[in-house]
Amino acid sequence: MVSDEFIYDPKTSKKVKHFRYSSDGLQYWETQFDENETKTAYDIYKNKILIVHQEFKNKKKHGSWLCINKNGAKCVTEYNNGKKIKPETRL
Repeated sequence: MVSDEFIYDPKTSKKVKHFRYSSDGLQYWETQFDENETKTAYDIYKNKILIVHQEFKNKKKHGSWLCINKNGAKCVTEYNNGKKIKPETRL
């Protein structure tokens, strides 16, 4: 990693986003936080294309989890409160 960037809420001074950039500039990671600075979402981009999206609630897997492999195949898995509720679906 070459650099990290943090975005803070100007009213509360709490962290709302964290960006991490690769040394070649082709990949970066974005983490979003709630008002308690708990992670709510995590994304990975490669060549400006979203390849991973994960959602969290109360520090557990929650919502849609998306991934795209090297060949461009997409898969989505649904979670509720840390438990898989819908098996992986290939799109």
